[in-house]
Amino acid sequence: MKLNVSIAQAAEDFYQRSFNYAMESHAAKGLEDFRILLEKDPSNAETYSQMGIFFIKCGNMSDALVAIREAIRLNPDVPAYYMHAGVAYYKQANYHQAIKLFRKATQLKRDYVEVYFRLANCYEMLNEPNLMAKACAAYRQLLYYEPDDLKSIIALGTAYGMSGNYDQSIAALERAEKISPEDPILYYNMGISFYYKGKYRKAISCYEKALAILPEFPQAKTNLGIAQRALNGSR
Repeated sequence: MKLNVSIAQAAEDFYQRSFNYAMESHAAKGLEDFRILLEKDPSNAETYSQMGIFFIKCGNMSDALVAIREAIRLNPDVPAYYMHAGVAYYKQANYHQAIKLFRKATQLKRDYVEVYFRLANCYEMLNEPNLMAKACAAYRQLLYYEPDDLKSIIALGTAYGMSGNYDQSIAALERAEKISPEDPILYYNMGISFYYKGKYRKAISCYEKALAILPEFPQAKTNLGIAQRALNGSR
């Protein structure tokens, strides 16, 4: 059932108010707004989806999944519904189920950039060596659609490093450096890859660059000391 313009606008107002209530921990009032909407149109999938997002914001993943599953039942062709369900499962640390839903979302919408990033995160959180290649593949798919997305390039470089592909890690992070040479994280991660390649001087240089940008970067300080000791021990 399609909402008319006036009800649609009212619904949008309700959604915004409900999210405001969630941020203020007034869940009961927010739910009352959704109850009113569902009385007007009990078969509106978007209302259930927005209710699910509301529950996610409130930290109630179980009820979020109930609402979003109903949205999917009413309209199974909306990729965002699967993405939101995946987010709820991710927040429950049920990464395998989140992966299934994120993959369904990308089947429905091939260029769903946000979902590829979340999908890669799931593979990383599972922390299984054989899944890191899938994390890298998800980041590469994202970058196919948004080739200059700095966050994703750095994430790809990091994932390559975690999987032991240090040359690919360095190549990705050098690509990120061309876009944003003032990002301490990319130098930190580049330093890790150089270190494991046994190139201690380059690792030291990377950690020093990271600390020049962000002096209070304890991990970089620690790794700098380790790399310096490794260099001295290799002489």
